[in-house]
Amino acid sequence: MTKGDYISALRSRWPRRHTDDVALETIALANAAVNACPMSARLWVMRGNLIQLGSEDCPHSLDDARASYRRAVEVDP
Repeated sequence: MTKGDYISALRSRWPRRHTDDVALETIALANAAVNACPMSARLWVMRGNLIQLGSEDCPHSLDDARASYRRAVEVDP
């Protein structure tokens, strides 16, 4: 998949209401996206946002979200 493909796929899975939880599969897709395209600040930000919106059983913490944002700034200050 290309960076654009990942962005489109993540957008299509984005929660539509603030009360919707993010599926673990969506966070796994965000992880795959940043692994495949580690120089994409946009994907790092999307990953951080999805982690924040994740349910309580999300395997990532808010520290992981913060690390994603830091990585995005490193990639594109």
